[in-house]
Amino acid sequence: VYGPSREEGLSCMGCLAPLQSSLCCPACGLPLCSSTCRGLPTHRPECQYLTVSCLSNPTPAIVLPIRLEGVCNQLEDCINIVYTNSKSLAEIGLCGSALYSLYSLMNHSCLPNTTVSVKKDKKLEILSRTNIVVGEEITTRYAGLNLGQPRRSELLYQHWRFSCKCSRCLDPTDLGTRTSAIRCLTPDCSGHLLPH
Repeated sequence: VYGPSREEGLSCMGCLAPLQSSLCCPACGLPLCSSTCRGLPTHRPECQYLTVSCLSNPTPAIVLPIRLEGVCNQLEDCINIVYTNSKSLAEIGLCGSALYSLYSLMNHSCLPNTTVSVKKDKKLEILSRTNIVVGEEITTRYAGLNLGQPRRSELLYQHWRFSCKCSRCLDPTDLGTRTSAIRCLTPDCSGHLLPH
């Protein structure tokens, strides 16, 4: 299931192409890039929902939860699922997010054993980065690779409500990368000030 992202710019509700200006669907009022996209099956669920609902001025952020509503029972549950488990489609040039059922079951590690990429057809490709032995957990990275501590911990807690305890997060040097360190400016000092 895919739809517009709550974090990106304006996009077409049919094809998710980024928009500079748009047409509005005459039935639901959501932005589209063309009359062709109005008839796409991807736009039907929210268009039908919004034409009979009492929502005035709906925002594109409601679209993905509406599309998911066939899977979960309450719109609020769908919104929470989208917020927690959606994957951005920005890497393929779309202003949207998608839900991938198996991917959403993968746990985070700041040192994941997989790399994840979205292909042009919106399919997800998950490749192992290391030799994964039978019984080992398959992990992915939720936050940016170059985020250091404490920003990475703040982001993980704010968005996913957990505190990471991996070896990278427990090491004040970020496993020797010193991503969050400040180099000492005192002459003849080659030390670093660490966040912990």
